[in-house]
Amino acid sequence: MKSTIYIELTFLVALLTTKLLVAIPIEHGAQYLRSTDSSQVERSNSGKRDLDFKYFPDLDGKNSPGEEPIEDEIEFCTEDVKECTDGSWVGRDPLNKCAFKPCPKVSEAGKGLCDADRRRCLYGGYVERDPLNDCAFKPCRIVMLNPTK
Repeated sequence: MKSTIYIELTFLVALLTTKLLVAIPIEHGAQYLRSTDSSQVERSNSGKRDLDFKYFPDLDGKNSPGEEPIEDEIEFCTEDVKECTDGSWVGRDPLNKCAFKPCPKVSEAGKGLCDADRRRCLYGGYVERDPLNDCAFKPCRIVMLNPTK
């Protein structure tokens, strides 16, 4: 047990002294790791190393020849949500300084909310109200019991 911990610590120290792992967010939050030389990491006034996150402009996640990584700070937002007036929920947007995402636009108060009643169709099924059609009942489907060819 002690030898396993010693080997793991030795490996970790060797890794940190030669290269650093830098998280690279790609494609809206997916994170990959790549190693960079420790000489590329800047030091702040406190003497601690500042790790810079890098976005790559292409979707394949590789720093292709001729592409320069775009340095930017990553916002990690809380996972709380906000209820909108139409009853839907929105989360925070990490690309907009963790502000809540905009609620869906509702032109009139209460639009999109219908009564939960249903209407029985001639074939025996039921249809609900359509919030996109001023809460009118959806049309009944035509059901053929004995279709002819």
